[in-house]
Amino acid sequence: MPKVLLGIDLGGRTTGKTAVCCLTLHEDGKASAHMITTDEVTAQCDADDDRFVALLLLQQPVLIGIDAPLSLPDTTRPDYLFRPGDRALGALSPFSMGEVTARALHLASKLRGVPLIEVYPKAVLKHLGLPYRKYKADGVLLHEMVQRVQAVYGWQIAPFALSGDNVDALLAAVAAWHFDAGAYTNLASTGEPPFIVPA
Repeated sequence: MPKVLLGIDLGGRTTGKTAVCCLTLHEDGKASAHMITTDEVTAQCDADDDRFVALLLLQQPVLIGIDAPLSLPDTTRPDYLFRPGDRALGALSPFSMGEVTARALHLASKLRGVPLIEVYPKAVLKHLGLPYRKYKADGVLLHEMVQRVQAVYGWQIAPFALSGDNVDALLAAVAAWHFDAGAYTNLASTGEPPFIVPA
């Protein structure tokens, strides 16, 4: 039976846009990916978390990779603004991402029946040997990223509107695939949800 992995580039309720990539792993070993969010769907889901959760569950995913913090730093540590994984990746503090962090934690509480992992698209780009700074507004580079994913993983990727959000959702799906395949490094501290990078 095919299994579905989702990659999410999460926006806040009032900031940014959310994009979701659906990766289907077929029984014959092949895989296909497509975006399940359009501008209309994104607007509806970013305004209504229950509708968003329903959309995700409708795909019957066995795993969700989300580009948003799923845990907070240990504020008893001297370096209380960052988690060790944030420092290792040069990522923003979850506190500085305010609304997105709060929304991710809220959604995680509603998706307890589905394994949820934190992913970092820039780490996927590094793994693929691609530029990972200031890429979201570069249409040529975004197209190259999609082509590289298609070439490296052999997935059939349905055409989609090229945007930084959509490509980050695709990269989140790549990270989820690595987790499912056991080819990853977990940067999370003990007791936290997995925070993974490809290996």
